[in-house]
Amino acid sequence: MRMGISIVAVIILSFIAFGLWAYMRPERAAQVPEQKEKQETPQIQLTEKTLEEENDVFKVSMRYPQFGIPAIDTQVQGLVTDAAAEFTSDSPDTLVTSAKYELMSTYDKLYVGDGMASTRLAISSYMGGAHPNTGIVGLNYELSTGKQLSLNDALSMIGMTLGEVASKADAELSKTLREAYFKEGAEAKVENYETFIVSADAVTFIFQQYQVAPYAAGVQEVSFKRK
Repeated sequence: MRMGISIVAVIILSFIAFGLWAYMRPERAAQVPEQKEKQETPQIQLTEKTLEEENDVFKVSMRYPQFGIPAIDTQVQGLVTDAAAEFTSDSPDTLVTSAKYELMSTYDKLYVGDGMASTRLAISSYMGGAHPNTGIVGLNYELSTGKQLSLNDALSMIGMTLGEVASKADAELSKTLREAYFKEGAEAKVENYETFIVSADAVTFIFQQYQVAPYAAGVQEVSFKRK
């Protein structure tokens, strides 16, 4: 009886061994997809840089972030220096008001997480008019590649189409701004939604001065929850 049990056990073990060999033989192993190495998120080193320039006619005072990732820092610095160069070249040689022409930049709503970095850069210029004009730039980058995030990336984060975003933005802005609302500025066009920032739980689309409302209403924002 014991011998019969032993023979059965040997047969079962033989089948198991054969099955393992068949699964792990070179031909089979070649068909198993290789596991890709997990990319490590680059180490972030947040610092602030400034660009200062002044003469008898104009003043430039710009603050902007650097992330310690060359592929990203080069893009941010290039944007700021280009804006400063354009401003100084366009400034008149003489003043028409008692105040100097001025270009300034600040940033806020800084977010680093989920493999990306995002912040809102506000660039304000005064050229002697009734008030300065401010333009908002959404700085959104993929940390591993330095690639700037696109509108399609933003829509993917919230699981919505441009038409769906525009419809909800229209409803919210019309309720908030009432008769001061410029409806065409929130239509489902790429150029109307290219300015955005990302946070841990939302994507916020930013509408520039005069885009959806008069100057007095300021910059408008509409946020959507991330999936």
